[in-house]
Amino acid sequence: MNVFALFGNSTLMSLVSSGVIAQLYAWPRLRMMNRGVRNYWTGGTLAAALWGMDLQSELVYNGDEGTTEPSGRTRRYGLDLEARIRLATWLWADADLNLAHGQFRDEPQKLNRIPLAPAVTSTGGLTVRDAGPVSGGARSRSAWTIGSDQGPRVLRTSKA
Repeated sequence: MNVFALFGNSTLMSLVSSGVIAQLYAWPRLRMMNRGVRNYWTGGTLAAALWGMDLQSELVYNGDEGTTEPSGRTRRYGLDLEARIRLATWLWADADLNLAHGQFRDEPQKLNRIPLAPAVTSTGGLTVRDAGPVSGGARSRSAWTIGSDQGPRVLRTSKA
């Protein structure tokens, strides 16, 4: 079993190599933390991680304008769960579940949700490999958000 912990301070610009993007937006400071456990065995892996990040500012989609614009300070935190399991020598199953909470840090509690920020995302599937000339898979992905004045809402679900 592996235990990991990551902490850091940075700017998002360090994650982007394009000078054009840097001219369009002043990149905010980022503080983050990620800690978790991962267990490996010959039949797969299981993992769980707690994470959090504070952003000095965040780009938020403006539907009326069809653009993004900088917002105030935000905080996001959540839990990631992962499983990869070999069902047969040629068949693997995998699933990921991500629970997240995003909020503006300087807004009143009832008004601090980040619009359309996913609260739950998931992905999973079956993969055929090492079966001679045959390989392939089936996948599913979903994302849900919870608005400040509405219940759960599916953002997108796709199957391939």
